[in-house]
Amino acid sequence: MVFSFYKVILKKRFPLAISRGIHSGSENLFVRYEKDGYVGWGEGAPGRTEGASTADEIQKVLKEFIATGIEGFSIQELYDRASEMRIPPCAYVA
Repeated sequence: MVFSFYKVILKKRFPLAISRGIHSGSENLFVRYEKDGYVGWGEGAPGRTEGASTADEIQKVLKEFIATGIEGFSIQELYDRASEMRIPPCAYVA
């Protein structure tokens, strides 16, 4: 089981204007998972209101979560553990 992390700057075609300001892009975290020749990808989008305001913060909590041992557990069991560990929802890459 191998995880790789990639921080990618995504630019918006048109800036998004909301009450918290104007946003023209973001740095998101892409996660690559490989096991037994199968590859899966997920994306985490930082969100200050969700508990992780940068891609670095998402990567840090994901590495901590993975270090607890995730192999052999159901999605529900992993979700419950992530909730107990207070993993920010924006780090739930799927």
